[in-house]
Amino acid sequence: MPIFLKENDKEKYICYFTLYELLNRSFKKVKPYFYELQNYDNWEEIIPQMLIVDPKDVKKNKEKVIKNLSLLRDYDIICKKGSKFYPERLNTINDSPEFLFMRGEPLLADKAVISIVGSRAASEEGSLKARVLSRILSERGIVVASGLAKGIDINAHQGTIDAKKQTIAVIGTPLNKTYPKEHNNMQDYIGEEGLVISQFPPGTPVQRWNFPMRNAIMSGISIATIVMEAGETSGALIQARESLKQGREVFIPQSAIDNPSLSWPKNYVNNKGAKKFTTVKDLFNILKNGKLITTYLPSEETKTLAFEEKD
Repeated sequence: MPIFLKENDKEKYICYFTLYELLNRSFKKVKPYFYELQNYDNWEEIIPQMLIVDPKDVKKNKEKVIKNLSLLRDYDIICKKGSKFYPERLNTINDSPEFLFMRGEPLLADKAVISIVGSRAASEEGSLKARVLSRILSERGIVVASGLAKGIDINAHQGTIDAKKQTIAVIGTPLNKTYPKEHNNMQDYIGEEGLVISQFPPGTPVQRWNFPMRNAIMSGISIATIVMEAGETSGALIQARESLKQGREVFIPQSAIDNPSLSWPKNYVNNKGAKKFTTVKDLFNILKNGKLITTYLPSEETKTLAFEEKD
């Protein structure tokens, strides 16, 4: 069974996700009811009157929530907002999840975390740059987070493995599922050597609208987000918007700004908190000048890795 840090958090968890099932898996709808119910021992008796639902449906969904806990692994952590191991940076955000599911080393999320995100249909060059940049950041003590998707994400994770360092995967599925399925081995590896985070309870179906929600979590645990390569409708832009809203930094390669087929980079770079960079040395200088990191600059052989269009 998974680990609850406090026994009464388990009861609150069951109450919360019983509401979640009854309210069509809408975190937004659950919030006001949960805040009213969480301190009542007899919440199961109150819900039918509050939601005008059959008591049998409440009991059925409560049993489902309890049963689905068995889908998690021993030593998976279920962490309530404000409790030990809940990421400090995420805890400061108003709309952060009430519960997180964590597999691996939970304290990793409180280190200097930078997200690298981008297109699933990334170019070969973009994928390579994501992998190399992730390796360079990881070698200098920065924890790289990404979303375990195809393209930029999986290369960002691979870069940390190249450096023999830990990475964080923030996923849009519950811990007992993987999307895409071919990344199952990578998810297992990160769960053993790094950290996998989800806001979705075990047994939740994979829905496309879950993935934008995970981007808000990823930006929430990060000091900054780097958008490596993204089209006009890329999900990575959701994370960029969330990052700026949360007061986090967003970094955009010069190559994206110079790309005549893209309008979003030119719009984003004018926002407070959005910055462009052309080389790894340039990126490290901006991070250090903004006091986001204290690590040293890349060595001579890596500082010229360019993120601008070639002549």
